[in-house]
Amino acid sequence: YKLNNFPKLRVMRREVSSPVIDKTGKLYFGIQANGLVVYDMATKQFEHYSRSQGLPDNNIRGIYLHNNTLWLGTESGIASFDVVSKKISAYGIADNMPALPFTSYSFFYDSLSGKLYGAFGKEIVGFNPEKLDKNSSPPQFFIESITVTGKEPFYHPAEEIKLNYKHNSIVVNLTAINFEDAYQQQ
Repeated sequence: YKLNNFPKLRVMRREVSSPVIDKTGKLYFGIQANGLVVYDMATKQFEHYSRSQGLPDNNIRGIYLHNNTLWLGTESGIASFDVVSKKISAYGIADNMPALPFTSYSFFYDSLSGKLYGAFGKEIVGFNPEKLDKNSSPPQFFIESITVTGKEPFYHPAEEIKLNYKHNSIVVNLTAINFEDAYQQQ
């Protein structure tokens, strides 16, 4: 199969990483700096997934198919891709995964322990792909500023603010920062 036949994707480098075929005959592979490509051999159709669809990075180093989930090791951590629903989930610090790039070019699955292993920098991390859940709790928020009518705003107040009862018009600006899914924030 020639990559030049894929009309949506112009690739200067044709470095393909970790090709995997599922039981339905779909071929999954990463292309350097271009994310995940899915090729359906029966229909001869391509699908392309990148940061725009939720991948943590377009540089995919390793791919492992476990049941109906592709595990993707990228330069910005790992992600899972459900081959049935096509849902992508990125995992990071909030999910007890390292904040390091995935540095190995493949995963190793230990069927005795049920763990999938991969290298992140100088660390080898193992996790159970059946039980790794995405942290769904919202990020913590903090008070960015408090504005009281007739007074200068208080930025990042760290201590108690005492006001006269006449100052009863108050605006509180709250902020929550989520670096985990920054590409999805607006």
